[in-house]
Amino acid sequence: MDPQAPTTTTATTTALSERDAVAALALMAAQADGLRSEERARLGEVFEALGGVDSARLFKDVLLGDVGMDEAVAALTSPGMRAYAFEMAVGACDADGHTSGAERAFLDQLERALGLEHAEAVAMLEQAEALADAPLALVPIGKSADDTGTAGALLPGPLGAPATPEAGSVADARPDLDRLILNRAIMAGALELLPQSLATMAIVPVQLKTVADVGKAHGFALDQGSVRELLAIAGVGLTGQVLEGYARKLFGGALRGIAGRAAGALGTTATGAVTTFATTYAIGKVADAYYGGGRTLEAVRIKELFARELERGRTLFARYQGDVQQQAATTDLGELTRQLQGQGAGRSGFQ
Repeated sequence: MDPQAPTTTTATTTALSERDAVAALALMAAQADGLRSEERARLGEVFEALGGVDSARLFKDVLLGDVGMDEAVAALTSPGMRAYAFEMAVGACDADGHTSGAERAFLDQLERALGLEHAEAVAMLEQAEALADAPLALVPIGKSADDTGTAGALLPGPLGAPATPEAGSVADARPDLDRLILNRAIMAGALELLPQSLATMAIVPVQLKTVADVGKAHGFALDQGSVRELLAIAGVGLTGQVLEGYARKLFGGALRGIAGRAAGALGTTATGAVTTFATTYAIGKVADAYYGGGRTLEAVRIKELFARELERGRTLFARYQGDVQQQAATTDLGELTRQLQGQGAGRSGFQ
């Protein structure tokens, strides 16, 4: 849909629910500069998992112009829901990188339609842009990683006593590298527990940086393309993680708090913490095996290893749940954003 097109709509058979309205706005945002097949498929999966959203009908209505921005906005009855709808639209635009001109035009139009305070919308967008751009600073495209930092550096935010890798693992031989993987998993899980929906966008930079640091520990200077290629082989969808995280936070926790409704099938943010912890842990372990073996691991073995370590990560979460909760309690998203960009001076930030 052209973001500058009139937003009047034809009559629809039923009024939009708030879930439909937020989902419709996310879909409009995702297609603002051309909806890619990955985004279309992932949005459909997310909406189906939410429950209460007829994604097939919604896709048709939005894509054919039967549901427009004005109608979706009118279905959002509280300032809180309107702010969350804008956040999810921002996330849909920034999930695959910095917003384009067409996406920015759409968000400007949506801001006006929602009646948001301009300063609030700008702050939200700027933070999302900073997080979307963070991987460029952490793992440059087409440039080698620098030689600063150490493989065992912890992520920002005090954890109390550093988490101890599980007994009997290769951590006995390489405690720093295994501690890095574990602490990055703890940080990623903690981001799912933060109240801000935008915290979800910080997960991808954490995961990309984890792969880059593990590779560097094995003597490989990686660019962002190499990191993303390995994750794609493993089956990790970075855009999908962002979109699902937004939906889970909104409909699993935020909607219940704002509008008093039950959580959708995606579950609560606690469920998201388990999934994100396990995914990040598995990513780190795959990178360790791949680069530790001289990049000789075949694609099928990468997928098998990721699936196995993902399940192991889910099991390990129970042991480290307290660390995840403590990390969430001590993490400031604004400070983390600055450190992800290499601007912070935290005691254990990204270097």
